[in-house]
Amino acid sequence: MTRESGGAVQAPGAEHTAPPHGALSPEAQNVLAEQVRAAFAAWFSQAAIVQHHEAEFGIRLARCRTPSEAVVVCGGWLAHRVDSAVVMHHRFLEMWLTFATAAPNGAGGATQPGAAGKTGSST
Repeated sequence: MTRESGGAVQAPGAEHTAPPHGALSPEAQNVLAEQVRAAFAAWFSQAAIVQHHEAEFGIRLARCRTPSEAVVVCGGWLAHRVDSAVVMHHRFLEMWLTFATAAPNGAGGATQPGAAGKTGSST
């Protein structure tokens, strides 16, 4: 190892160069990190809503007096859960596509994850 004039230790033959092509600037990294935090907060909030609905279905199932009532409640739960899973997977994919397309562009043009195409159920 040798010392350059700036005091930094570098391997022999290493040259100080610009970041590799496609590397994000510190500002772009901060923007992207904030978008990841916002996306995680939105996902966590959505998971809490799903958990609340799960508890409601459990209460409804416990109140059933006949097997046919239980079948109706379970059918409703299953339909609701499948819809929730599809919506959550769509939002997750949308979020990562947003991040993947923003990174090569410096994250400057990235939109808020989940902002576009908010369709489907609320869970």
